[in-house]
Amino acid sequence: NSAPLSGVLLVRDSRGQVAVSRYQSPRADGSVLLALAPGRYDVTALVYGFASRRLQVNAPSPTVDVALTPGGSLRIESARESRAIARLAGADGHPYVPCCEGSPLFALEGRTTRLPNVTPGAYKLELLGDDGAVVGAFPVTIAEGLEAAVRVE
Repeated sequence: NSAPLSGVLLVRDSRGQVAVSRYQSPRADGSVLLALAPGRYDVTALVYGFASRRLQVNAPSPTVDVALTPGGSLRIESARESRAIARLAGADGHPYVPCCEGSPLFALEGRTTRLPNVTPGAYKLELLGDDGAVVGAFPVTIAEGLEAAVRVE
């Protein structure tokens, strides 16, 4: 439906430079109006309670509808208490950014960490060392409305 939602809209130009990044307070009909210079843009909508949605648009363009879904969830289990830093990387190599953190990095807390509202797709769960290098990678597939589980050691 067209109800107003709270979240972040991130718009990058064709060079990867951020053109717009802000908390959105949409209009009463749920729409957001952006004035962009002509060109191609990568738009990511991060909305509380929904999976993030990434799409490419050309400006100027007519209205672009963005369909949001709750997505799936990921349960990460560890054999022992963990404080590791991790991220999800999509099949295209882009890091997944949980709403509305602004960073793809998250901490594993204790023995079980749960990420809700993950966009469906194939990912690699990457565990990072103190220097930021990947020290472990685990494949995971997220499906709409389901919880995927991965065990890390």
